[in-house]
Amino acid sequence: MEDNIGDKLAQLESQVAAIKDTTLRRIAFEKLLDTIVQPTAISRISGAQKKQKGSAIKATKKSGVRNKASAFYSVNQVREVVQKLTLTGTVNGLANFRDIGTGWKSYLWVLAAAKRSKIDGLNNHEIAYILTKRLYKPTKYSTVNNIHKKVGSGFVCQDPETQRWMITPDGETHLMSVAGK
Repeated sequence: MEDNIGDKLAQLESQVAAIKDTTLRRIAFEKLLDTIVQPTAISRISGAQKKQKGSAIKATKKSGVRNKASAFYSVNQVREVVQKLTLTGTVNGLANFRDIGTGWKSYLWVLAAAKRSKIDGLNNHEIAYILTKRLYKPTKYSTVNNIHKKVGSGFVCQDPETQRWMITPDGETHLMSVAGK
C-alpha cells in the first residue's frame, strides 16, 4: 500500500512539474494531493474507529467545546509573534474590519493591520489564524490562496524567500477606498 502512495506522489509531481511559478505549482500539488490522500485516509477507518469517533464527537457537542481549528490553519505554521498579536476590528489608520467586506479584502486588512504592528508579511496560515482566532471570522488557510489573484492588481506581493504575503502601498490605498462600500 505504501508503494502505491509513493507512486501516486511521483505521478502528482510529474503532473505539476510543467508549472513554472513555484507558488502555483505548490497550490496545484496540494489540491491534487487532497483529492488522492483524503479518500484513501477515510477509507482506512474501520467501523470500530468510526463508532469511537462518533461517540467522541457527540461528547464534544454536549460539552460545547469544538476544536476544529486544524481544519482552518496549522499552529506550527504560525509564528509566535503572530500568535501573541492582540488585534481587534479597529486599528489606527485603518477602516473598521466590519466595514471592509469579505474574501480577499479581509486578507488585505489583516496584512495592513499586521504591518502597523511591525510584522512585515504573513503566510496563509497566519492570515487564517488572525481571522479565525482574533477577528472571529472562521477562515481556512487554503482559501487564503485566493490572495494570489491580487498580485496582478499590485495590491500584494509575496516574498519568494519566506513565502509571506505583504501588502503594497497600492493595496493600502485600495483598502481605504473600499471601506464603507
